[in-house]
Amino acid sequence: MRSLQLCVLVAGIRDKIKETSDERVMTAKLVRPSKFLPEGICIQRINNLTLFKFTDKLGERMQELLDKHKLDTLTPDEKIELEAIGELDDIFSYINAVIAAQDNAHS
Repeated sequence: MRSLQLCVLVAGIRDKIKETSDERVMTAKLVRPSKFLPEGICIQRINNLTLFKFTDKLGERMQELLDKHKLDTLTPDEKIELEAIGELDDIFSYINAVIAAQDNAHS
């Protein structure tokens, strides 16, 4: 049952990524959120939950870009990079919330 839920979750994420890609086809340059997966993501065990988190390096990069955004000094490439990291953050927040909800349901 749990593997079926995970498969449904992964399929939903795939659809979300496709929607995002379709919306951004008009953008001249696209940074795919998956670009950050090899080095920017780690899995941590927190309060008996296994959750997806940004590495310190990617978290610092996101903060740097957010700071530049507040100052209105982002280059066009940095805007695209920030959007991609933000999309990945949204995806992992959703996955982590589902994991936490499932754990609460089984407790």
